[in-house]
Amino acid sequence: MISTIVPLAVIVTSLWLAAALFLLRRKAGGFFPYVWFILAGALLPVVVNLYLKAPFIRWLAQAGGVPPGQGLAGTPLWFLIALWLVSPVFEEAIKSAPGVFPPGSRLLDTPRHALWMGLSLGFGFGLGEVWYITWSVAASGLTIGLPWTAFTGFALERALVVPCHAMMTAIAVLGFQRRGGWAVWGYLIAVGLHALINAGAFLAQLGQVSMLAAEWIVVGGLGLMAFLLARIYRRSPRPANPAGENQP
Repeated sequence: MISTIVPLAVIVTSLWLAAALFLLRRKAGGFFPYVWFILAGALLPVVVNLYLKAPFIRWLAQAGGVPPGQGLAGTPLWFLIALWLVSPVFEEAIKSAPGVFPPGSRLLDTPRHALWMGLSLGFGFGLGEVWYITWSVAASGLTIGLPWTAFTGFALERALVVPCHAMMTAIAVLGFQRRGGWAVWGYLIAVGLHALINAGAFLAQLGQVSMLAAEWIVVGGLGLMAFLLARIYRRSPRPANPAGENQP
């Protein structure tokens, strides 16, 4: 029996994938090469969760003497903060990594190319994360028989997080395009924004805020990302030949 989380994951994925392809067609000048970055980004949640974040958290718990399976009430504050920051630090690094190495680095020639590459990588990562979570929930077997309405919160959260991933990655990649100190600042800004939108869920798990308040934190972070992304893009150095910006 298929978990009822799957149809909602299909809906979220279909809507955002259609939106991403529409934007690429109308605003970026075409699907290629950006569609390949969407596909590459979709594979990265498995890599970062299974092979980077999970081993790091286990190592940190062992090094700090935090017993496995310990409840939140007995977990040291420093470890809770580490759990809050581990996703922003690792995910923003791996999402933007394809923009550092060929063939992605070739698209750092103009801010426009860097913008769409970053958005594509982030869109892909967000969609891949939808299915990584869906697989984790469905594989547990604990949700079999639950109505689809039990996962409306999941669908709403993922619908908000997908564009967040896209904009955060675009900010980091635009930092690479500007080079110099901006290569570091772009990444740190993306990490900070990621930590901000994760703060709501983190505080909700600790019982400090409601899930509704957590969603509003994500909405506020989404607006802040859009503002910062537009500002960084407008201030990014243009090529010597402005005509280069008109190429897809």
